[in-house]
Amino acid sequence: MHNEWAAEGVYVNQMLFSLTNLLQRCLQAEQAFHRGEHSNRSACLEIFRRAIILREEEAWSALFTVYRPQVESWLRRHPRFYRSTVALPDLVDMVFSRYWKAMTPERFERRSPWSMLQIMAYLRRTTESTLHDVCRFQRPREDLIELSSKTDPPADELVLGNMGKEQLWKSVQEALQDDQERLAIELVYRQGWYPREVAHEYPDIFPDVHLVYVVLNRVIRRLRRHWNNDASWKR
Repeated sequence: MHNEWAAEGVYVNQMLFSLTNLLQRCLQAEQAFHRGEHSNRSACLEIFRRAIILREEEAWSALFTVYRPQVESWLRRHPRFYRSTVALPDLVDMVFSRYWKAMTPERFERRSPWSMLQIMAYLRRTTESTLHDVCRFQRPREDLIELSSKTDPPADELVLGNMGKEQLWKSVQEALQDDQERLAIELVYRQGWYPREVAHEYPDIFPDVHLVYVVLNRVIRRLRRHWNNDASWKR
């Protein structure tokens, strides 16, 4: 199998380039690759190495610049995409967040050397698994609308963020168990923020947008048990 790192000299030479130079070379290589032309993608591999092994934030930003359009394309072409109620930018953020967590330096070095085909196959699997999980736990706002349709106030008022109706809001407040949940519910449902905005403004509490969705879905499941008169709803 062809491996862009097979020739040690190529690998060493790539390590000597600045990140700006590597990014330019990688973009050119990817453009040529997608045109079906011969392409040396060793510069791209070096950016992956710096991002994963050295944990360089600038290298991760470079990878996002190069491969965000590819991840978007995979998402749009996936049959589950149109079942998702999560905005495309949020989905892309979630894919890269999951990839960052899964691709540890130890994992990367254990399978080294990597080829770009292997790297991209792993990124595509991460994209598909992220979308699969999102479709299993749809956007909490939709679940809350469905749950609230049997309560007072009506669902359309809830969508508009008018959760000041005492009966419903009191039920929601009773279901919250910690400050993380209170912050997420307050910002998303009372103030109309998007989960991506919550993660951006409160990175210490929500290191990535995926955690915001996890917290919101946890509250939704608890509310569902509560409104179904399940005695275990507070757990």
